Amino acid sequence: MTAIAFIGLGIMGAPMAGHVLAAGHTLHLHSRTRAKAAALIAAGGIWHNHPSDAAAQADVVITIVGLPSDVEQLYLSAGGLLERAKPGAILIDMTTSTPSLAVRIAAEAATRGLSAIDAPVSGGPAGAESASLSIMVGGGDQAFAAALPVLLLMGATVVHQGGPGAGQHTKMANQIVIAGNMLGAAEGLAYAQAVGLDPAQVLYQIPESMTCEGLQAAGNLIEHGKPRGFAVPIALRTDFDALQLRAAAKRTKDGPQARRLLALAAICDGASRTEAAMIGGVTLQIVRDWVLKLNALGPEGLLDRKAPGQPPRLTDAHRAAVAAMIESGPTPAVHGVVRWRLVDLCQWLWDEHHVTVAKQTLSRELRAMNYRKLSARPRHHAQAEGAIDLFKRASQPVWTRSRVRRASTPLG
Repeated sequence: MTAIAFIGLGIMGAPMAGHVLAAGHTLHLHSRTRAKAAALIAAGGIWHNHPSDAAAQADVVITIVGLPSDVEQLYLSAGGLLERAKPGAILIDMTTSTPSLAVRIAAEAATRGLSAIDAPVSGGPAGAESASLSIMVGGGDQAFAAALPVLLLMGATVVHQGGPGAGQHTKMANQIVIAGNMLGAAEGLAYAQAVGLDPAQVLYQIPESMTCEGLQAAGNLIEHGKPRGFAVPIALRTDFDALQLRAAAKRTKDGPQARRLLALAAICDGASRTEAAMIGGVTLQIVRDWVLKLNALGPEGLLDRKAPGQPPRLTDAHRAAVAAMIESGPTPAVHGVVRWRLVDLCQWLWDEHHVTVAKQTLSRELRAMNYRKLSARPRHHAQAEGAIDLFKRASQPVWTRSRVRRASTPLG
């Protein structure tokens, strides 16, 4: 099976990555939010804290992120995917991006002995879930042929439209057609409602041959704005206004929190999300995260917090088993030792439970379980109770009187 890196596990990326993993490939994962990868990690995906670390382990790298600026940062920045990818790797960007950026990435990849193709998709979250996406590909013939088996895991229609950037041009044409259909459907339903007709019944009457994504969107309009599943600007909570956010920024002693509060205060004053991103010096997606944190936790949610870190390696069942082994002690004939050492317990955990744990980690766990260092004096597992006390009583000390010291004779 092929080693594949999948970067970007949002509403589209997560189910697409799931199809790749289900096909038996080794899947290296990265997303800005680790929680979005939890199900894939549980299914066997390998998490990496940096996208370039994932790319360095893979023969095929797939990205589907938010904006063209995210794509540019991901691929072309120092230490980015093009610098860290394995020689001969195939890079597939499935983000809806710009054709010019796709051409730049393909050209730079070629100078490094890599292949890059642009492969934006159409079909929405439902298509991602059912692996029925339409994938529009731009790039070289050999790169397309090599990537095709992987692309078919995620889409039902995969078409090579031309050289680098052709996929993005096709997606642009696709969006123009969809937008026109949506506008036409909205105008037609508005007219029907204005003259007293039932919009749902009118839409039903439209011939089936005319149905397309635009008319499906019109159906959502009738349902009073059913969410389409893609990211839209999230409104800020109403119990904070611009003055309150700026006052909170003035009070705080945390510089990053103040910067975030000022960016969100600008939104309250009517600034666009793009302008807020410029104030904060971040991307639009990060501004969206700030809004979510403010809405959930208030200004305190904008403070930097310590990362939760890796989950504990030992479960309660493992701890109970270790405690039982410590209390019973080792059997020399079985374990090869007469008293437990940390290294012995680490080996026992691997032999019995296939859990790898460092001595330092196990030491912390044992201290938390109220264990301290074991006695340096070993005790045989078959030693009789009271044997040591009996031995001490039978070995009475022999008292002797010290010899009388003679006074020294001075030399004369």
